[in-house]
Amino acid sequence: MDVILGIDTSCYTTSVAVVDMATMECIKYELIMLSPEKGEKGLRQSTALFFHVKNLPEVIEKLCKNENFNIKGVCVSAKPRPVDGSYMPVFEAGVSVARSVASALGVPYYETTHQENHIMAASNGVFEHDFYAVHLSGGTTELLYVKPLQTGFDVRIVSATEDISFGKLVDRIGVRLGLDFPAGKALECEAQKGKAVFVPKIKLYSGNICLSGAEKQFMDACDAYSREDIAASLFDYIGKLLSKWIGYNAEPQNDVLFAGGVASNKIIRGIIESSKELQNIRCHFADPDLCRDNAVGTALIGVKKYKAEHEI
Repeated sequence: MDVILGIDTSCYTTSVAVVDMATMECIKYELIMLSPEKGEKGLRQSTALFFHVKNLPEVIEKLCKNENFNIKGVCVSAKPRPVDGSYMPVFEAGVSVARSVASALGVPYYETTHQENHIMAASNGVFEHDFYAVHLSGGTTELLYVKPLQTGFDVRIVSATEDISFGKLVDRIGVRLGLDFPAGKALECEAQKGKAVFVPKIKLYSGNICLSGAEKQFMDACDAYSREDIAASLFDYIGKLLSKWIGYNAEPQNDVLFAGGVASNKIIRGIIESSKELQNIRCHFADPDLCRDNAVGTALIGVKKYKAEHEI
């Protein structure tokens, strides 16, 4: 089977994937989450880079064990976003291994970005027309206008958070409530047992969003309400603010794709799907496993780059 190998080394996940070149289907992927010490709210770039160097041989070994892949090319997420100057040290681990594997096998080496990886994994390239994408992850909250290209995407930021991301808000409140970082999944489980009893005012700032004020309000409220009710209130707030934000910035009758780990939250998804602000906008949610960090989109983009290079 002819495949493209994809590698992505984000701030909190070491991931690899292979995609069938003929069908554009993901055959297999493996990943390892990077875990900070208990009580910590994140990882230093240097620490994450060390974990990636340690994890990559293991995930590649698991990916290829008992398989008969004919790797025709290697594609890697080399930087966070498809703009000049975009850089994070964590991606150097993936670049180093990807270049080494491609050189050893004598196959082409390709580069893409972490953001394009998210968009491709969530959409699988089904949009032939322009669309909006909402990138919601631990470090990113951006509403994007996306133009599909032959080998990736042209991405323009329409609006973004002016301070912290939704992912950071969730993790900080989760840690404050005694949960381990990253706290998204555990906090969602708590929210399913609670009620939205405390929701800060939903408002925009010149079409953008600011979350530090809400963070302080939720931090203070942690002493007054149960963990379950704070969790339910937090996701209710996020879902309603996202609906208002997207409805203000996106054009009616357009497609909006949700990508990134926060987009896998079922409570937030339910609020958005029932939102009156978005009733004239077509919202698309990927499989939750393809919302979180993974290398599937990187491998898919690698297939497109290979076919364009070889005029297939």
